[in-house]
Amino acid sequence: MNIDVIKKRVYSHLGEKHYFRAIGTRGQDTIIHGYISKCYPAIFTINDDNNNIFAFSYNDALISSIKIIDVNNKK
Repeated sequence: MNIDVIKKRVYSHLGEKHYFRAIGTRGQDTIIHGYISKCYPAIFTINDDNNNIFAFSYNDALISSIKIIDVNNKK
């Protein structure tokens, strides 16, 4: 998989509500319920239900630091 494939996947979910799993430093997981609000050439942003904005690079998605998770089991 490469960055172009990741960008296409991110763009295909633009504006859709999802749960996202972000793996931070030291293996800390954060579950975000929100939507991909904007896509830029190097990053994309996610707005959560509390209007917080999170920014991730496409490389983060490539190495699975951020991923869309199944709504039913949140895993």
